Amino acid sequence: MKTILSYIEKDGEEYIYVDFESVYVRVNLNLFEEFNNIRLSEQPTSIPSSLIDVINIDGTKFYLYTSKSNILYLTNNVNKYCKVRQNLKCKVTDDYICFYGLFTDVTHKIEGFDKIFLNGEVVGQVKRRSSEKKLKDYAIIRIAMKDILESERIHNNLRIGKSQDLSVPVLMKTHHEGMNYWVKKKVGDNLIIVRSIINGFKIRITNIKFEEEYKKVNMIKDSFAYALSKLIGIRNINLMFEKETDRACESGFYAFEKIMERQRQEKLKSKTYFVIDKNNEEYPRLKSLYGKNIIEKYSFRHYLYIYLCRYFISSELSNHVINPRLYIRRLNECIRSKPLIFLQHGIMFSKPVDNPAAANFRKDNETVNFYKNIISSDLEATQFYKCGFEDEDLIKCGLPKFDLAKMDDDADKIMVMLTYRYWEESFVMDEDAIKETTYFKAYMRILEAFDKNGLLDRLIISCHPKFTDFLNNLNPKYAKCVENDIAKGLAESKIFITDYSSASYDAHYRGAYIIYYWEEKDYLIKCYRAIPPINENNCDGVPVFSPEELVEEVKYAISNNYIMDEKYEKRYSKINEFHDGKNGDRLLDELSDLDVI
Repeated sequence: MKTILSYIEKDGEEYIYVDFESVYVRVNLNLFEEFNNIRLSEQPTSIPSSLIDVINIDGTKFYLYTSKSNILYLTNNVNKYCKVRQNLKCKVTDDYICFYGLFTDVTHKIEGFDKIFLNGEVVGQVKRRSSEKKLKDYAIIRIAMKDILESERIHNNLRIGKSQDLSVPVLMKTHHEGMNYWVKKKVGDNLIIVRSIINGFKIRITNIKFEEEYKKVNMIKDSFAYALSKLIGIRNINLMFEKETDRACESGFYAFEKIMERQRQEKLKSKTYFVIDKNNEEYPRLKSLYGKNIIEKYSFRHYLYIYLCRYFISSELSNHVINPRLYIRRLNECIRSKPLIFLQHGIMFSKPVDNPAAANFRKDNETVNFYKNIISSDLEATQFYKCGFEDEDLIKCGLPKFDLAKMDDDADKIMVMLTYRYWEESFVMDEDAIKETTYFKAYMRILEAFDKNGLLDRLIISCHPKFTDFLNNLNPKYAKCVENDIAKGLAESKIFITDYSSASYDAHYRGAYIIYYWEEKDYLIKCYRAIPPINENNCDGVPVFSPEELVEEVKYAISNNYIMDEKYEKRYSKINEFHDGKNGDRLLDELSDLDVI
């Protein structure tokens, strides 16, 4: 008996080939819908109901199986073969997470369909309440809390089955659109949440740090703020904030200052407030300068104005108005509904916007109500088009924070800032595994090359905090190169080196000599699973492909007084069209025309 299930990509189309007994079929995956089940044979095969083969394509598994009537099928929904029925409830204690209720394992026709998989690892076995016929379909699924707390993942997947290939996700019925929560429990310093995926039934067990918003006093503030907002109604209010409402150093705060300045000169149509944590060292100064226009994070006004405001204006996505990971349904629904004027961190012309990790940045994203996006050029706009945005969704005025971007008069440092490699995040967090990451090895090659050439005293690196901790133990003289304040590093640096960080455009604006370190270009593109928009033909800096080339280019830049070739300046002017220091004024004029301020 010949069995083949194979995959091929050709001319932009993806195909699965099935060759089984007398059946030969080519299935176009571009036309294969989610949870599809395709009948492949007209006549019964000689094989009774069984799983024939499994193929994994970019994380999606396709199953070739025969039904009870011996008909051959191809599906991407394992339950088409397993036919598991679930009707479960959940309970959480300090020691266990338990699911209990109806869980039929394919009328027991698959032997051993009872293993509990947490993130692919077996952590237990399904227990049956009784072996009697009427009760054997009722199960207890128990996961030790220590397995959740020890997991490196924030969001944990739960499946039941015989093996990873032959398993089904644990499901619970939902009653609301969006994300549903069944249990939230504080365990030590953590908050354990049993929830659904967005608009789905699959279970996720989320493990996050217990934050202020989950304290009873703040939950009460939220409830009262919601009730009061229903009486008052939406007001002509704008709420501004930056990363985790914990700082005031990006475009969000600079734009707020510009609005306050204009408000002193003329009467504006709306009132604008900036939210910041009172523990920020700048809070007392800002409060004394702007009074009631500064709102303390977690205050009653903070919650109330989230419900009352018309717009969010921020260099972060909307959920940063409280916390990036927020699991409070009513508050979440309100935040998602508010139109966001997105000021951006940096010019979006480095990392590919169509990579899987950037899936949330799309016009059709249900978690963010994008109203306007601030851009710096027609060239940058092409990246927004890839995400479904149109010209009417964009404001071309330049990033407000660039108005303040300056280089120190005595700047002489060389700054290295490698891009965030999200696929290695869990290893970077582990001090035993960090030295095996490409992130670590790339930085070490650069550090060693600079050390060998007597340039270490001028080098500063911006890297993951865990990497800094590791360097302290590994080599103190390398650890001295670390600068965690990116703005300070940019101000001190005459040369800026990166692979795909958008901070290069900030550095270029300040007058730095830009070098793109692309030793691992092919590897990064493979891991991004998308091609970055910047390349050798349009980059605004000198591309190099080895530590040796990098050091030679640095030496050349120093000897040439940091003067870049004119072609790189011309390319930069296409990426960023604004260099007059008036980005903030243009932004406010646009917001005024839109009746936002």
